[in-house]
Amino acid sequence: MPKKFNELSKDQIIDGLLNAKSLTNDFSDSEIELLSEIVQPEKYDKNSLIVEEDSSSRDIMIINQGQASVEVKLRPDSPERGRIGKIRANSVIGEFSFIDGSRRSADVRAVVDTIVFRIPHEQLNMICGTNNRVGYKVMRNLAVLMSERLRDTNFELREYLYI
Repeated sequence: MPKKFNELSKDQIIDGLLNAKSLTNDFSDSEIELLSEIVQPEKYDKNSLIVEEDSSSRDIMIINQGQASVEVKLRPDSPERGRIGKIRANSVIGEFSFIDGSRRSADVRAVVDTIVFRIPHEQLNMICGTNNRVGYKVMRNLAVLMSERLRDTNFELREYLYI
């Protein structure tokens, strides 16, 4: 369960957003400032669940500090889970759900004590709707991120096919 984390200053939140280039690439200072107004910092202890598979949240999250593991059920009828990836600091999670409203496709668990910037879907969507420039940048950056992740997955699958 997350702990509200109010120990970060506005400047630390802005610095964290600036480092999360997969979401904020090409943002101006005023656009970063606008985004910083809706960030909700949360702290997760080691082994805590950050995202639960099949949940319906559409929020985007940034791993600000720490590291997380991406885990999925090995079989639909089994509680066994397998690790399929690692998320490092400054990485975005939740991009698919933000865009298409789909349920979360995996668990994300803190590997160490981790600070996450939660960006609520409703508030980010409102900013994107009223500020076309920010909306365009958010969607372009998320499209690039999703393309990179899909390409990486294609290369990983290719390696399995040639074993």
